[in-house]
Amino acid sequence: MSEKDKDELARLLGAMAAGQHAQEGDEEQTDEAAAAAFESHEPPASPAPAAPRASNRPATPMSAPLAAPPPQRVARVRRRQHLVQTLGFKRTIIPVLLTLGVLCPALGLLGFFVSPISPLAKLAEGWFSIPFVLIGLVMLGLGVLTMLQVRNELSKRQL
Repeated sequence: MSEKDKDELARLLGAMAAGQHAQEGDEEQTDEAAAAAFESHEPPASPAPAAPRASNRPATPMSAPLAAPPPQRVARVRRRQHLVQTLGFKRTIIPVLLTLGVLCPALGLLGFFVSPISPLAKLAEGWFSIPFVLIGLVMLGLGVLTMLQVRNELSKRQL
């Protein structure tokens, strides 16, 4: 880049920093400088960002800010229950728990009451019968506890 181009760019940048805008002749000179830089295979100088314009508004508000409104009393919203905690779900799950509580021990003990040549005799093995009886007893206990919860909740609603 020649000294003339450098001087021209420095003048334009100084004018931009002072807040002055380029005139018509200045734009033509910058176009000529860019063309000269292109011919010499040098990257064109990027224009500097414009200086921020001054605003007519003051930096601080003219009047005091308004006070925040007093807090309003919010009505207490009833918290939504999870599906498992609802009365409808508990009433639906009671028959399932009681049915499993009866069928699991019956299936676990079935192998002990059939003929040894029956295919169901395999159910008498300990790895199958013991867990099934225990699972059945747990399901029966959960069914009874759920029935007591539903009864307690219904009696509270009637009061």
